[in-house]
Amino acid sequence: MSTIPTDQVRDGVLNLLKEAYPCDSQDDSWFTWGRPEDGVLGTFDSLTAEEASTPAHEGGTTIAAIAAHLLFTLRYGNTMWSGNKPNTSWDDSWPITTVDEDEWAALRENIQSEYARSVELIKNFSDWQHPKAVTGSFGHIVHTAYHLGAIRQILKQMKS
Repeated sequence: MSTIPTDQVRDGVLNLLKEAYPCDSQDDSWFTWGRPEDGVLGTFDSLTAEEASTPAHEGGTTIAAIAAHLLFTLRYGNTMWSGNKPNTSWDDSWPITTVDEDEWAALRENIQSEYARSVELIKNFSDWQHPKAVTGSFGHIVHTAYHLGAIRQILKQMKS
């Protein structure tokens, strides 16, 4: 059985995270159109706080809530990629539903910062033989893509 070099795994994780967040390459697009506005960061930057705080239907999830959840998951992953075990509860990953303009700007800035931190941590991560490293990394990407799809559906419903 052949093995995959760890730099290929790392680079795959980084490429997919890049597509999920800044999304600035149409050359290697796997689940978006590859334009900056297709990723999490570009999508969030196109919205006002009011839009981010408006559910698509009564009692529905808001984009602001998803944004806070994605920030939680980035921080969770960064703790893991730092070699530590997160001391948080998944129940705490949905802390907000609405934001004002200042809160929305801060949330977007924090997501950008944690994404950048993720990139650096993954670049320097060396324990790809750890049983949860590969599965956790790809799970993180799948989870982000899932929420990006949910955001797209919320926006579609809001505009109809």
